[in-house]
Amino acid sequence: MSNLSSAARGAATPGLRPSSEGQTGKSFAAFKRCLTALPQVQPALTEIIGFRVRRIDGLQDLETLRWSSETLLLSVRSLDRLQDIISSGNAGLMRGIHTLGVFMPSQLGRVREFVTLLDGWLVWSGSADDLRAKLNLAAAGYAIVAPAMISVMAADQHRLSLLDTLGASHLALLPLLEQGMTDEEISGAIGATLPTTKLLVRQLLARLQCRNRTEAAIFAWRHGPALAQRRAALEGGDQNA
Repeated sequence: MSNLSSAARGAATPGLRPSSEGQTGKSFAAFKRCLTALPQVQPALTEIIGFRVRRIDGLQDLETLRWSSETLLLSVRSLDRLQDIISSGNAGLMRGIHTLGVFMPSQLGRVREFVTLLDGWLVWSGSADDLRAKLNLAAAGYAIVAPAMISVMAADQHRLSLLDTLGASHLALLPLLEQGMTDEEISGAIGATLPTTKLLVRQLLARLQCRNRTEAAIFAWRHGPALAQRRAALEGGDQNA
């Protein structure tokens, strides 16, 4: 598979399942912005490839995807929209929704911005056959990784290695950021002054190497068990002392 220059992250992409006949499960949903961005592929998906794609017109339609077997296809324009919505206090918006980013080669530089929003991604040439081939590979459990993607894929793993640099006061902020709390709300929740709260948030983002509080919130959502383990270790150390 070294001749494929595109990238798909992860093992079998959630929502893509081989059927009993060995064919790919054909159940997808997509934001209308995604379909608008891929006009030449949309007819081929439904008519030639046989994939069923239904349109998601608004956020209310996302509820039908939560904990389902469908995979949500997202273009860069759709991801931009979601990023804006999540940053305004909706950190749990995508909980339980399987996501697959669809990028053109010229958009590869933007993958890093959305890595925490996606279960997987693929880069396609613009043809329906190319897209079908990559979706089938993902369904079969293959991961196609371009060398340039490795550093992006390691972002969360790197942050997990930085948890030991966080004290209890910083760890306590992550669940609150995950809930989309403002600095004022966090200040009241932890019983600290607003200047102290803002300082703690800045320190947290710097130590986890997050560019903004949205990245920190999504990291907290994805790695709740690891954060709880770190908090328990700190509490155990305090008791032993």
